[in-house]
Amino acid sequence: MVTCYVRIDAIVDIPQPGLHAMQVESWSSEPLSTVATLYTASKSYTLDLRAIAFEQGGDAKSDAEDVLTPFRTRPILFRLPAGESIEAATLDFGADSACLTSGYAKANASAKAADALRGETSAVDAKLGVPLEVAFKRQESEPTCIVPYRRAQMDAPEHLHSSDSVPREQGTVVILVGLTSKGDVSSLGLLGSNVSRPFEGAALRQMNNRRFEPEIFRCEPVAGGLAYHFHYRGRSR
Repeated sequence: MVTCYVRIDAIVDIPQPGLHAMQVESWSSEPLSTVATLYTASKSYTLDLRAIAFEQGGDAKSDAEDVLTPFRTRPILFRLPAGESIEAATLDFGADSACLTSGYAKANASAKAADALRGETSAVDAKLGVPLEVAFKRQESEPTCIVPYRRAQMDAPEHLHSSDSVPREQGTVVILVGLTSKGDVSSLGLLGSNVSRPFEGAALRQMNNRRFEPEIFRCEPVAGGLAYHFHYRGRSR
């Protein structure tokens, strides 16, 4: 089972020439190293992220839900050539890594995450550290297809119900699905749960007969990961 899932949560422009901020989220508090590739309209750059640290995210409502809440980095400040702005980004962990990830694109980024990151970086000061420098990678052709970016998709139901074979229960199971560039399942893992094992097993079994469509990144289908939340609702007897 693969249980490491890391992705870029948000990237925002800072109102200073060339400055941007990134936030990365993980389903583990363990520090890690990765390389980000940053895409502008016509170029790509690499950003070396070494031993980045994670802290508890701010979305937990109670101690029982902590297992379902991702960990996040503090804002990571970096500098691009003046006038450049990020359109998309990826994280690369190498072929031997057990971590799965998905691409980031402003076209389908979370407005809530971006607004939260802007709030944290509204006053750029010493506590954000020295901006990291990027390295030019290559010239890029701007995507010309109708849908250049699309998250991985699946036909699984969001809500599952208790049955007579197991006790009534309410809660959430987060399943990590690894997908090939063709949409085939390459791995399954349990990211988090606040329900009992029968419900965890039922959520994993739901994945066996589901159809998936891979992520589209810059007009190409790519391999990656998908974190899916199953919400259990107790069925009245």
